[in-house]
Amino acid sequence: TPAATTTPTTTVTNAQLQAIIDRGVAAALVERDADRSRNGDNSNDSGTGGRRQTTTPRECSYTEFLKCQPMNFHGTEGAGSALTWWNSHMRAVGQDVTYAMPWAALKRMVTSKYCPRGEIQKLESEFWNLKVKGLD
Repeated sequence: TPAATTTPTTTVTNAQLQAIIDRGVAAALVERDADRSRNGDNSNDSGTGGRRQTTTPRECSYTEFLKCQPMNFHGTEGAGSALTWWNSHMRAVGQDVTYAMPWAALKRMVTSKYCPRGEIQKLESEFWNLKVKGLD
């Protein structure tokens, strides 16, 4: 008869198992995003495999730019308040934690701080209700 082997077992709670799974999924997503960045795979090809065709932007002088009547910004907060917010966040959690933060987490933080949900919904609604002229 073959000799019986015993394998030591470790008891893991559901919460511990879920934490292990969450860490593994988060690490896999970070690696996938890093691979996409390294490989330049930001083609927005909708899964078709074909690269999206883009037009080359034309050169434009400052005078031509001004003819387009760009908006004037005279805000006193903007980047200054964002930098103050960022520095206070970095002091609160520490530089190592802040620099290790995934891009998706940073986007969520900035969006929740500076983009009110009502404004986002209004813009989304406006965007989805746009009509192309001349396509009757």
